[in-house]
Amino acid sequence: MEPTKHLNQGITLLNRVISFAEMMKGRPGTDPTRPAVHLFEQDWFVLLDFIQNPDATSFVPESVRSLRAEPAAMKLVVEMTDGTEIQVEKN
Repeated sequence: MEPTKHLNQGITLLNRVISFAEMMKGRPGTDPTRPAVHLFEQDWFVLLDFIQNPDATSFVPESVRSLRAEPAAMKLVVEMTDGTEIQVEKN
């Protein structure tokens, strides 16, 4: 199955979050196992839609163990296979 335009946006955002979290791990004062990434509101909602879309599971990178949404806390969590838990917050 080819991803839709909306799924492609979610895939792109997820890959950017993972890349940026890798850079954040090395910053002083940052817990390397729980880096935080902030997204603009529109991007955060696109990633939320991606996480909640059952068709998205086949497009998640192998390095991701799980994706979960905590909308009440305005937080998304990307759990990596290396144990890193990326906190994605709405800016």
